[in-house]
Amino acid sequence: MARARLSGHAVQTLSNRRFLIDYAHNPLSAAWFVALASMLTALITVDAYVVLAAFATAMLITLVALRRRGSDEEAEARLDALGSVDRFSERLGLSTVPGDEDDEQLPPTSARELANRLTRRLSIVGDAIAKRDRLVRAALDELESVLDAVEEPVIVIDHKRIVRLCNEAAARTLGGEGAPVAGRAIEELFTQEEVLRMVEGARDGSAHRQILRMTRPDATAIYEVSTVPVVRLEEDEWPDVVITLRDVTELAEAAQTKTDFVANASHELRTPLSSIQMAAETLAGELEEAADPPPLAGKLVRVVQVNADRLGELVQDLLDLTRVESQGDSPKPQDIELAPVVEKITALFEPRCAERQVGIKTSLDEGCAVLKTDPRLFELILRNLVDNATKFSRPETSVSVELEPDPSNAGTLLLRVSDKGIGIPLDQQRRIFERFYQVDPARTGSAMRGTGLGLAIVKHACLALGGDVEVESVWQQGTVFSVRLPQTLAGATDG
Repeated sequence: MARARLSGHAVQTLSNRRFLIDYAHNPLSAAWFVALASMLTALITVDAYVVLAAFATAMLITLVALRRRGSDEEAEARLDALGSVDRFSERLGLSTVPGDEDDEQLPPTSARELANRLTRRLSIVGDAIAKRDRLVRAALDELESVLDAVEEPVIVIDHKRIVRLCNEAAARTLGGEGAPVAGRAIEELFTQEEVLRMVEGARDGSAHRQILRMTRPDATAIYEVSTVPVVRLEEDEWPDVVITLRDVTELAEAAQTKTDFVANASHELRTPLSSIQMAAETLAGELEEAADPPPLAGKLVRVVQVNADRLGELVQDLLDLTRVESQGDSPKPQDIELAPVVEKITALFEPRCAERQVGIKTSLDEGCAVLKTDPRLFELILRNLVDNATKFSRPETSVSVELEPDPSNAGTLLLRVSDKGIGIPLDQQRRIFERFYQVDPARTGSAMRGTGLGLAIVKHACLALGGDVEVESVWQQGTVFSVRLPQTLAGATDG
């Protein structure tokens, strides 16, 4: 605001006709006039149009100093001075030559006429500055109103990590007891190391987003914090950074409530399910020893056993999915040898493979014999993929499990599990990683059914380990699941 007032005052002063004429007719004061113009220019360089005014004044002083030279040279110099001002004005989108005065195109015949013409030009420049100043102020007021209408806190920090701008929501959330936010260092507002790292990452030109729990003066809340860099004006300058905080406390609490409910319900179901399974096994044993068992008893006991086992799988999958989705259950990386893990997982499905006449082939590249990751999550991924493949493979075919370094991405493990089964229709492939989604068993013709959670567990476990999973499937030919995981989990340290 202070600079704006100074800028307007300087333009008014330099545009005063009497001021210019007096100095134009007093060559002895030329040096003092140049010093005054330089001082004003240094103070108000914030505005390009005011620099134009100082530039025009300097041209006038030059011409005054040369006025005793030949009239032709003097006239040419005066016309060049006006032309320089006009050309510079055109670059700024201004027109300083009045269109209804033909003599404006002729050289000035005296210093007084030169001063008059410069006065008219400076007057036009001053009016343009005032008009654009009003437009800029209106735009800034509108932007401020829009920011204040945003309910989420928004702050802007400069290259010195100082808050330049913030809205009312940021002032309420981060100020605390009426303390101002603008002008404070970012370290005063955020003590979380994660936020400071996100700011540094944004200063390098990349946007970041993360869910963080933050303690405020009044309460503890969960925020989705995002940092976005502002376009740099100069190549060698650090960009400003916009920080936005979105309060997701209610959403996080609702998700945690759902997770807790599923976990508690699953735990409560395990006890009665175990009792049912034990009772069914006991009845099956009694029927085998009975001399004359009832005709339907064996069949009914078998139905109880199959459905109890299926409920047991569902409960276990719910517990696994709950643990994978839990934010508090972070991965615990350690070195694991893949060969024993693969052998242990494939051994779990040997009875099923023998019953369905399905083989399992494994291939482990020497370049990835050891993996630094969370063993529990890795085993969940491998177990659910092999489980899915052995369920839907055609009899007398083989399931292939391959582990090798990813040829297209150094430091990444590529796990492929493929089968020669019935495949997945193209229109359903994008939904197979959803919870409880299953390809229509009547359409596949398979009696084997899963819980609909196995592939959802695979997806979330891959995300937790910093990887991803893809599927390639051809209907009635087979399916290949490809998992890519970092060979060393981010954040893992030696020892």
